[in-house]
Amino acid sequence: MIARRHWTRQWWEHAAERYRLVTSEGVIAELQEGEYDTQAETVKLIADLPRLEVADDIADIIDVYLANHLMPKERLGDALHLALASSISAIFS
Repeated sequence: MIARRHWTRQWWEHAAERYRLVTSEGVIAELQEGEYDTQAETVKLIADLPRLEVADDIADIIDVYLANHLMPKERLGDALHLALASSISAIFS
């Protein structure tokens, strides 16, 4: 867990130089769940990032993932993340 946190911090230090960073309401909702020591810092890290719009076709993709048991229903956020990532090239083209 500590190693993953370290790798994530290293990634964030250089990510903006290499990638177009975006987030979604799903990510923000996940980060605001529960309570943890770095919660405020973590939410602040993505606060100014552009947010991806969850269009109707994204909801359709999520439905397909869940109906075909490609993603666990108890982690609906995971299905949203994958659907957005799967369609990201269409969003930015």
